[in-house]
Amino acid sequence: MNKNYYYILGINTNASSDEIKKAYRKLSYKFHPDKNDGDKFYEERFREIHEAYETLIDDKKRRFYDLNNIKEEPKNEFFYKNFEEEIKSEYETIKKEKEKLKKEKEAFEKEKQGYKTANDKNNRKKSDEENIPISKRNHRPEKNYLAYGLAGIFTIVILTFFIIIYINKRDNSNKHKLSKNKIENSDEGSIISEVRKNDTGAKKVEQMILVEGGEFEMGGNTNFLDERPKHNVALKSFYIDKYEVTIIQFKRFVDEINYKTEAELAGYNYIFDNNYYFAKKTGVNWRHDEYGNLINIHSADSLRPVIRINWIDASEFCKWAGKRLPTEAEWEYAASGGNLSNNYTYSGSNNLNEIANYGSGKISRVGSLKPNELGIYDMTGNLYEWCNDFYDFDYYKESPTNNPTGPLKGNLLVWSREQNINLPVQGETNQFRVYRGGSCFYYQEDLRIKNRGRTYFNENAIKTIMGFRCVKDI
Repeated sequence: MNKNYYYILGINTNASSDEIKKAYRKLSYKFHPDKNDGDKFYEERFREIHEAYETLIDDKKRRFYDLNNIKEEPKNEFFYKNFEEEIKSEYETIKKEKEKLKKEKEAFEKEKQGYKTANDKNNRKKSDEENIPISKRNHRPEKNYLAYGLAGIFTIVILTFFIIIYINKRDNSNKHKLSKNKIENSDEGSIISEVRKNDTGAKKVEQMILVEGGEFEMGGNTNFLDERPKHNVALKSFYIDKYEVTIIQFKRFVDEINYKTEAELAGYNYIFDNNYYFAKKTGVNWRHDEYGNLINIHSADSLRPVIRINWIDASEFCKWAGKRLPTEAEWEYAASGGNLSNNYTYSGSNNLNEIANYGSGKISRVGSLKPNELGIYDMTGNLYEWCNDFYDFDYYKESPTNNPTGPLKGNLLVWSREQNINLPVQGETNQFRVYRGGSCFYYQEDLRIKNRGRTYFNENAIKTIMGFRCVKDI
């Protein structure tokens, strides 16, 4: 995952050395692990801040870093300012839950001790009775052994009940809280019935949304030069998948034609490690989650979007299903809400927490949050999504007005800090295809509907964050 060091330090790309040092001192003081009880989350953030500082304070490293980053960030909001209060809030919530669990445990231990005391008292009474001479024992009332047995069974049942409650509460309190926006569990039953209704092997999984044709403003006059200029585009009507293509859907495709993905043929792929970086691992493919764990295809996890899919794999699935990948214009129009658009910054809302799984480092099941105006889910966040188009940095300057299908070839530019201009990349630029939407590994900067991304379409070891959805012509 390429990190924006300027964004992390909350500085502009033309920041001076003094500004870099000042930002580093301020952030490292706030996020130092020693100031935060050695918490792992703060430790990782501190490491990230230090890494950004070490790169940008060294002129040689900074020049190399700038040459290898496509987009300049003329204006960077203070990243950690947005999250500092929420991080503290979540940390306090965790502490309160731990204290609550501790009190419940103490109450349970106290109650268990009460049962133990009562049991010891009964045992002592029994022992005393056994020491009574037989001659006197015969004069005592006859004991009800059946009542004692029932009482013992009742005690065991009660203890078992409280132990189960304790274990459940402990497990619930220890769940990993990576997600910044607290993704809500969806109505799993309705999604399962909708996604799996064609488990008999039918090719066409028809949970699609009609996007009625219309005209919209594509791109924007922003500081991201590849989004310029804003221009009017008219599109005809089409259908688009309601959800990102899921693991269970992709499995049907693989089983029917015995398809092998590029990652399977290569024999390796990348996983997201504990240091928030991608690490190479053999034997990992679409059957594994973002951390390399094998997914149970018969569990609800099969409703997660399929990952480690390159452009070729996605295109082959679409052909099999009688569909195709969306054009970049179709994707942006559908994400914006089509002719029902409310002109949100993100797909379905200006509040990311309502509609996007982002910054969590954990891919969620499809449909976990609110849809956009058209009823389409997860077009912002969760996974980046492939489009059909080649990536051309300047395509918007010459894009057709009606139903643009993308350039005939790629055109990749890289920002030169020394010359203060974008320079063309030498080599085979036709290897780059467009992706859109942001993912759960990224934050606000990549999640805008208008934001354009590009990567190798035929990379064998495509990384975790790529997924897709299909469209169908009317």
